[in-house]
Amino acid sequence: MQFLGIARAIALAIIYYEVEARKRKETSLIATGKLANSCREIVKAVQKSKKPATLENVAATLQKSTEEKITTEQLEQRLQELEKTGIINSSVYSQNDEPIQTWKI
Repeated sequence: MQFLGIARAIALAIIYYEVEARKRKETSLIATGKLANSCREIVKAVQKSKKPATLENVAATLQKSTEEKITTEQLEQRLQELEKTGIINSSVYSQNDEPIQTWKI
């Protein structure tokens, strides 16, 4: 009997997690749809860029897809603005004792 109670609790936790993940994904898609075209292209570049999605990798992917030039400073500023809205996240990790900032959706 206790096993069934534990199994139900685990099943409910998994269902709750899945529902919340879908809500976050739908909210992100709605927010992305409301962005200006340039910001939408940046979000797509973050998704499609070579991993890890560093500033340089995102810039290269963005330039290939849009054929427009943007400075890394401008791109970083736009990425930080998108991070403030919660559409993308950044993280910093160490590679050979060198900090590397990456971006993800």
